[in-house]
Amino acid sequence: MKNKQLLHFYLPVFISAVGYISLGYFLPRDHAISIVGTYTILFLLLYWFYTTFEISEIKYYIAAGIIFRMLFLFSTPALSDDFYRFIWDGELILNGINPYIHFPSSLVGSGSEVMKEIYSQLNSPFYYSVYPPASQWIFTFTASIYRYSPTLALFSLHGLVLLAEIGSIFLLIKLTRKFRLPQKKILLYLLNPLVILELTGNLHFEAFVIFFMLMSFSLIVLEKHLSAGVSFGLAIATKLLPLIYLPIFLRRMPWKNRILSGLIGVIVVIISFIPFMSIDSLSGMWNSIGLFFQRFEFNASIYYLVREWGYYTKGYNIIQTAGPLLAKITIVLISLLIIIDLFKKRSLSEMICWMGLGYFSLSTTVHPWYIIPLIAFSVLTKYYWPLVWSFLIFFTYAGYEISGFHENYYVVAVEYLAVFTFAAYEFKTKGNKRVLVKHEI
Repeated sequence: MKNKQLLHFYLPVFISAVGYISLGYFLPRDHAISIVGTYTILFLLLYWFYTTFEISEIKYYIAAGIIFRMLFLFSTPALSDDFYRFIWDGELILNGINPYIHFPSSLVGSGSEVMKEIYSQLNSPFYYSVYPPASQWIFTFTASIYRYSPTLALFSLHGLVLLAEIGSIFLLIKLTRKFRLPQKKILLYLLNPLVILELTGNLHFEAFVIFFMLMSFSLIVLEKHLSAGVSFGLAIATKLLPLIYLPIFLRRMPWKNRILSGLIGVIVVIISFIPFMSIDSLSGMWNSIGLFFQRFEFNASIYYLVREWGYYTKGYNIIQTAGPLLAKITIVLISLLIIIDLFKKRSLSEMICWMGLGYFSLSTTVHPWYIIPLIAFSVLTKYYWPLVWSFLIFFTYAGYEISGFHENYYVVAVEYLAVFTFAAYEFKTKGNKRVLVKHEI
């Protein structure tokens, strides 16, 4: 780098690092103005990196992205307390207790000292675990360390997520080069503040989902279809949502490999469930998934309009009927998109983005980290609306106050109006224009 370039690169990197350190170690969740202000600065710096990008210096950008993530290795997540449930589930397994059969409140006052210590930190003590087995393996490993050193356990968990992130970054680099896409698009994931904060920072397991899905994608490109089935099975075994994308992954394979690859993926999922398998565990997990659609509501779009209609016509919150109904509509919508994919050729990454938008548009709960897989795959498309969403969705944290959480519906309205408008505009202007890239699938 020349001296001028050093100033243009290293100064923004330094400012970004200060911002990440502030969010990781000094700003509690209820300091909303400071949090969203710092995030906005980080996003503006992402824009700076993107507009001043030079392909010859890509190694410096990669190093910066990894260093930003490493800054969180010794932090305790400030914006999410889900990691306490991770430790809880792992501790249950270490004590021979199935996390799909016993919800935390049924075990309060009993069990290990770790369980007694972290019970008060759980945000869902009245629900069975909804995390699939691959996640439970990581929880168990982390809990085994937590018994001796909570600090080391968190460091280990940050480290595992970081490794998955590094894997995803290099897979994206490989895929963009394979498809002859602009290398600067990698920055939209590599240096995206939402990705850095929610994955390595707040320890959300979308990091592993993204890695396994990108690995499966890469293996399909390399025509290693059976291995792609294994990788996709691991994605489902980490979080269940990738299941909706399985048909469009299989469609990118030759007919003779689709059934076998899909079967291998299913076998991987079944094998992962064997240690927990019982009628009660399946019932418990299904019960918690059902309650997710009937009890939880956060940052929704269409559901909030339906809920308001329910208040107007019924006089009460109709989530117990509206949630399951919207879930059924989602199944129909995803099925239609899969059918459309059979007849109108679009790239796999495009289909993931549009299917994800459809799914989350009808969801009752959309946390910021849920949309990160869309950001990852948008790198391989011509669309930028997931980037817009990654900026606006973070403002939902403005609802956290010292007195508790109070959702700001103006923030939600602006978020979805902007995302839907920009997505519609890009679909109209770019949706029917093919981007001819080598080996596109």
